[in-house]
Amino acid sequence: MILSHREVRTLFHEFGHLLHLMFTRVSIPSLAGTSVPRDFVEVPSQFMENWCWRPDVLKSFARHERTGLPIPEEMLNSLDASRGNTPALTLAGQLLYAKMDLAVHSEPERFSAGSLDDVDSAVAGDMDYFKDFKRAGKLRTARHLFSSPAGYASFYFSYQWAEVLDKDIFEAFERAGGQDRETAGKFRKTILEKGYAVPPMRQFMDFMGRKPRMDAMLRKRRLAF
Repeated sequence: MILSHREVRTLFHEFGHLLHLMFTRVSIPSLAGTSVPRDFVEVPSQFMENWCWRPDVLKSFARHERTGLPIPEEMLNSLDASRGNTPALTLAGQLLYAKMDLAVHSEPERFSAGSLDDVDSAVAGDMDYFKDFKRAGKLRTARHLFSSPAGYASFYFSYQWAEVLDKDIFEAFERAGGQDRETAGKFRKTILEKGYAVPPMRQFMDFMGRKPRMDAMLRKRRLAF
């Protein structure tokens, strides 16, 4: 099967949700597995995506469809270098989506009389990078914001918060050498098994031994050292 790297990340992402469901030890369905607050449900799935960037993991399965040779070093280097393309701009765009989402859902009367482009300009105006934001398009492409009444409406920020958590957790694995059985067992016991029987922040702190920090997320985005 031929998959792009984006498709591999999607596969690992959805497998993370599956692990959350498979390993739950909570017997009440409404509190089991992925039945956790929206700003925590993406943590196991986004955590799994991190493995798709590690050369040792990619070499274990990524092979040429005809020759069977493992993914070459130059391709791995190119893939790693691609992570450094406009990381600050990408993060700013995600934060703008989150701000727009909260704005249109918390103050609908403020924006209902105008156009979508007016919302783009009004919400982006207090972010330095987007201060003179006049072009159309950002809100028009925000499918997650309006896809379902029970979906991500007013919760788009949860992706960015989940990234803070999943990158922090993943660095614990990297400090342990990567695919470390003891660290994985602790992750399973403190997070994957707990569903919503334990508050999410308590789960994180039980695994990490402290509150979340943004450092790991900024490092992965090449915005800090």
